[in-house]
Amino acid sequence: MSKSNIHKTVVMGIYPRTGGFGYIVFRGPVVVHRWGVKQIRTNTNSDNLLKINELITQYQPDVVVLDDYEGKGSRRAKRIESLIDEIAALCEPKHINVYRYARSMVRQCFSEFSATTKLEIAQAIAKTLPELRPQLPDKRKIWLPEDSRMAIFDAAALVFTYFFFDTKNKRAA
Repeated sequence: MSKSNIHKTVVMGIYPRTGGFGYIVFRGPVVVHRWGVKQIRTNTNSDNLLKINELITQYQPDVVVLDDYEGKGSRRAKRIESLIDEIAALCEPKHINVYRYARSMVRQCFSEFSATTKLEIAQAIAKTLPELRPQLPDKRKIWLPEDSRMAIFDAAALVFTYFFFDTKNKRAA
């Protein structure tokens, strides 16, 4: 992909979680187009895939970025692992490039911001993308479940990681 095309590339990050998924759509490396959390009450992969397919049809991404659950630092439920594989399979016949990044790669990307925890990474994203600041949850109390809005930041972190490694690889070539 040429340097001029990267600014036209539509990249969607999808982060499945229990009860739904978070997503974010970028048009190029710095323009956030849409984001959100979809709550799926039935908590089934088929219902999640239906909503994800609707978003893919609506936004027509060139690239979809997902969590690499096999990578170092990942702890995902088997159902979520299966859903991630099903999302990748959904993209294949649509000729959408799929990239997967392990949590360790996300941390490597955000080490430049001195951010290693999920909250620190989310805060770094909110500083970089002011339009997401109102979505940033407060620090989680250990006895509370994670705020569903954190999935937006997890999806954004995956997209940031895609652009980080894509740029790094282009410099090395």
